[in-house]
Amino acid sequence: GFLTIALIVGLAMVSSSLQGGAQDTEPNSTLRLVHASPDAPAVDVLLDGAPIAQNLEFGQATEFASIAPGDHTVAVVPAGSGADAELLSEDFSAGSSEVFTAVVAGLLNDLQIHVVQSNVDDLPDGESRLRVINVVPGVGDIDIAQVGGDTWFDNASEGDATDHRNAEAGTYDLEVRQDDSDLILTTASGLTVGAGNEYLLVVMGQQADESVQVLPLVVSVSTACDVVLGIGDNAENSCARIIHAAPDAPAVDIYIEDALVVEGLEFGSNTDFVAIPAGDGRSVKLVPTGGAIDEHIVDSGVGFESGRARDVVIGGSMDDLKVLNYDVDLSPLAPEQSRLRVIHLSPDAGDVDVYVSSDDALYDGVGFETITDEVVVNAGTYDVQLRAAGENEQLFNAEGVVIEAGYVYSVIAMGRVDTGTFGLQLAATPLEVREGAVATVESGTPQAEASEGETVTETTPTPLSEAGSADEEGTPTS
Repeated sequence: GFLTIALIVGLAMVSSSLQGGAQDTEPNSTLRLVHASPDAPAVDVLLDGAPIAQNLEFGQATEFASIAPGDHTVAVVPAGSGADAELLSEDFSAGSSEVFTAVVAGLLNDLQIHVVQSNVDDLPDGESRLRVINVVPGVGDIDIAQVGGDTWFDNASEGDATDHRNAEAGTYDLEVRQDDSDLILTTASGLTVGAGNEYLLVVMGQQADESVQVLPLVVSVSTACDVVLGIGDNAENSCARIIHAAPDAPAVDIYIEDALVVEGLEFGSNTDFVAIPAGDGRSVKLVPTGGAIDEHIVDSGVGFESGRARDVVIGGSMDDLKVLNYDVDLSPLAPEQSRLRVIHLSPDAGDVDVYVSSDDALYDGVGFETITDEVVVNAGTYDVQLRAAGENEQLFNAEGVVIEAGYVYSVIAMGRVDTGTFGLQLAATPLEVREGAVATVESGTPQAEASEGETVTETTPTPLSEAGSADEEGTPTS
């Protein structure tokens, strides 16, 4: 079926002034907590004096919480206590879009907090990256190897996180040994490594009571688009949404590799995402609705990359129709955030400056058929204004645009100024929201339950607003 792009305001030019103060668009980072002190009681964890996790017990890991860029202090107190009962604290600095895990480790009389930053850079197809942090008190260096196979990590010293190593997706049996020894401290059987993740293997417990265990924590780096969008589970596919943004063009039928994908797509509307076999230069043909395929008015070669989402946009003017191909970045963001970008597809509007709830332009001189870089914004309500480039002449103003968390928003300038149809439309695509997953593994020694601790939502200095409700299909309403 068709999914009409949500119209954020009417398509007439508006002259009212920009309302609302500026909102911070610097991306938040994320933090989760792990209790890995084998003899410590349940604890509460404070971030900058505010509780971020409560009643966290040994072997438990929280979900991710969103933290603003800047300097922070993580503190540990006995469960139910206040900041004045602090057991220990650790300072760290967060940038933008970074991922941290704070591991509470050591014995009760010598507690430590190790803050480990994840590597969420792009990964090769079909691979994940792994690293180890050894927090077994007094055990010394350890080695981690495949059972009956290669050593993956050598000389992992107590309290330190190793470098990363990549591994193909698959299921592995690992064993933890004392360094340069045949003494096996524990095994981790059936560790499933999925593609596109980072795994932090927390080796914890005590050697004396044979409680050494492995807690595998997962950070999603990239998930295939069809899984994120809920349209399949074949990582080799691409995902495509077709948007009709050419104001002079008629409704069209669209064929990809001569297979009919959609019928009667009109200006100002778009399809749902569909899975498309990946490949370079795949034929996309536009045919006036009801016409034969050999009556196509455009035949364009479009590349579809495996695992990636694309906006395939009909743009231009009637005498110069074209098919434009834009990538959609679905990689994970912190909770309460979305991505936003602008696509200029109005043939006669000229170059524009874009203002988003600020007196300073977010984008300068955006030209026809240009797509801007993406910015990360916090969920909230924004005013979006387009002005003629370098001038104060206001072309369009949209007040009260609701941006929900967990989406990529394409703000599309389309229509024509000379006919009074120029305006903005909003296309929203769900993306991954970073979650604190724990991988399944069977330990060869008694293992505490690795369940989720109770997480308390943190209030950060970054302005956030209530997001609007979503409809049953998960598409933001505006």
